[in-house]
Amino acid sequence: MATFFPLYTSCSLLFLTTASIFLPTNNGALVDDVCRQTTDPPLCLNVYAFDPTIQNETLPTLAAIALQVAELDANAIKIKLGALSNSTNDPKLKALYGQCEKLYVDAFAVLKAAVGDLKGRRYGAIKGKADRAIGDVGRCEAAFKNSSPVRKLSHELEVVAQALGVIAKSLSR
Repeated sequence: MATFFPLYTSCSLLFLTTASIFLPTNNGALVDDVCRQTTDPPLCLNVYAFDPTIQNETLPTLAAIALQVAELDANAIKIKLGALSNSTNDPKLKALYGQCEKLYVDAFAVLKAAVGDLKGRRYGAIKGKADRAIGDVGRCEAAFKNSSPVRKLSHELEVVAQALGVIAKSLSR
């Protein structure tokens, strides 16, 4: 009987340890927590809703997804602004489109550089780059008095960059 108890305890601990590896974690709470800290939590949650397995991912993976979405948004906005600039004869609009296009070129470059920071675990640098992308979005929207023709996609980029900043801040602790 004396040898049964330690053996039973060891087997129980082994089972619990193994089960915790294979059972889903509560990382869904990670997504909820990150998105709750943005200005538009439902939109943020929607960005991560494309894959139900995302609920089991880690913060670095959530950051990588945010970076991919933000880069795609910035590039799409840049392309749209270029097309709008080419399609207008209004010099004021052409100048506004050009100004905003340059801001989104910068946002795209900054976000692209943040990919290397993520690989290098330079989370403070990622937070700074996320803030810079948010600033670029804000400057473009301010130029259009918050009614730019790319407002919807700009808002998504802003929220995703906010999520990226929240994640980077959490990882740098």
